[in-house]
Amino acid sequence: MPGVPQIPILKSAWTLLPFIGTTNLLRFHEAAFQRYKTYGKILWEAFRDRRLVWVFDANDAEVVFRHEGKYPMREGFEAMALYRKMRPQYYGSTGLLLVHGKEWYNFRSKTQTYLLRPKLVHQYLPIMNEIANEMIERIHSIRSRSDSSIDDFVKELYRYALETIGLIALDCRLGSLKKDETDSSSDAQIIIKCANDILMLNSLLDSQILAMWRLLGRPVGKIWSKFIEANDQFTQICFRYIEKTKNRVKEVKTEQNQDASILQLLLMRPDFTPSEAVTMILDMFLAGIDTTSHSTAYTLYFLAKHKDVQAQAREEIKRVVGKSPVISEEMIADLQYLKACIKESQRLNPVVFANERTLSEDIVLSGYRVPAGTMIVIGHYVMSRLEEYFPDPFSYKPERWLRKVNSVSANKRSYKEDIHPFAVLPFGFGPRMCIGRRIAMQEMLLFLSKILQNFEVDYEGDELRMINRTVTCPEKPLRFKFFKL
Repeated sequence: MPGVPQIPILKSAWTLLPFIGTTNLLRFHEAAFQRYKTYGKILWEAFRDRRLVWVFDANDAEVVFRHEGKYPMREGFEAMALYRKMRPQYYGSTGLLLVHGKEWYNFRSKTQTYLLRPKLVHQYLPIMNEIANEMIERIHSIRSRSDSSIDDFVKELYRYALETIGLIALDCRLGSLKKDETDSSSDAQIIIKCANDILMLNSLLDSQILAMWRLLGRPVGKIWSKFIEANDQFTQICFRYIEKTKNRVKEVKTEQNQDASILQLLLMRPDFTPSEAVTMILDMFLAGIDTTSHSTAYTLYFLAKHKDVQAQAREEIKRVVGKSPVISEEMIADLQYLKACIKESQRLNPVVFANERTLSEDIVLSGYRVPAGTMIVIGHYVMSRLEEYFPDPFSYKPERWLRKVNSVSANKRSYKEDIHPFAVLPFGFGPRMCIGRRIAMQEMLLFLSKILQNFEVDYEGDELRMINRTVTCPEKPLRFKFFKL
């Protein structure tokens, strides 16, 4: 198997060093593409005593996912796991991202009931509509009077995501969408900043060159100190809101209905401890702000850059939603073109550029035997840009995800462009796929629908480029113009 050149002690980690290294940690997704160009669809690297295999073939990706078993193993977030073990007063578990085996399976089985069942997710539509409408009002009020622009719009999306999570998870408002909310010391702004910082610092601590701290047993230095500080601030503020909700639940006995928050539903389970419920809610806040905000920003960028696509999406919204301020479950189901716009954006600019799995058995990939215990990195960012999977791969074409009518076929059956199902997996695959994907999609569809209902969106700035900080994010602020329709 081809591989990255090794040097004594550091092995492949030399590629991450300043000056002599060839890999920028902030652009690891681009480095992955360069590895593909240099070594092909499969290659290996070594860090310390571990071997890592990169996979850029959709067939190999399918083989890996089909062999992950009942308890899929995904490495990473070691610094986060260590921090949470240091704070048992807050974290009854290290959380879904960080546990494995039976502990992960039991935790996941109890939580996915409320986050993956479409019926339960749709119950939150009324309050999500309410927040999306408030976001539109905020855009009306804060856009520039001279050119209708909003600088660094991603920060506004953080507010929207946080307010949505707060209402779904805790049935409480954090006030981040108030027209006059600009105080950087407010709880909402501190939560957002800490979540951003935690993901950035986690990326540095998990990087293979800095992860030499594992030899010492724990991290040291400024990055670790900042990581603890950001986590402590984030946890303490969120915990305060969680405690308020818990006390409210004790006072008012509410049946399991559409008014119940996720925390309330978890606390009502006899097999779920209060500390486990708290950990799940903290994970929702940490994982739900950046991911949904960035994915929404990427889609809005492509819609603004491709006016023909924006116009077609708006026509669909006019037909399905009309001028209604409330978007229903049935309307969301009919927004097929808008869903394709999101899917195509996730192909070109994924929030997570690769998936990782460590299998408990040997496996054959591209004719090479990969031993059990090897970390396998599935490079979806690279695969989504390969001509063999996506003709004209660098063009934004939502229609490639739509079902079309085959006029040659006698029965005029529907079909999509022949896309390999494992080439693009924005929410992962299998038992360990993103537990919040239904809420995230509902959140994005609501917001984008209401934006196109109310505004013509324009973008004037540099071409969007991503950096990686555990999840990808825009390298520079995105400045959109919102012209009232």
